[in-house]
Amino acid sequence: MGARHRRGAAVEEAGALTEAGVAVQNLSGGTYVLEYLFEWEDASGFTVDDVKVWRRFTLTPHQISKFTSMGPSPDAARMTFTIRYPESTF
Repeated sequence: MGARHRRGAAVEEAGALTEAGVAVQNLSGGTYVLEYLFEWEDASGFTVDDVKVWRRFTLTPHQISKFTSMGPSPDAARMTFTIRYPESTF
């Protein structure tokens, strides 16, 4: 797959919450339908929010897409950003 993480994620405090931003670039000539997920953890590595919502997006040739997420609570200290192929096409 030609879709790659372009840069390291930016994580910063936004008031009492933490905000994260990620840029992804498609380095290929193909178009991809993908899904992404932000997962937040506290400083000890425990999951802050158990709700997992995969969001679908399309990445066209050489396109850069930016994604942001706000931590669900003041305890959110770090996040994991995951991209996958959709499990279904519906």
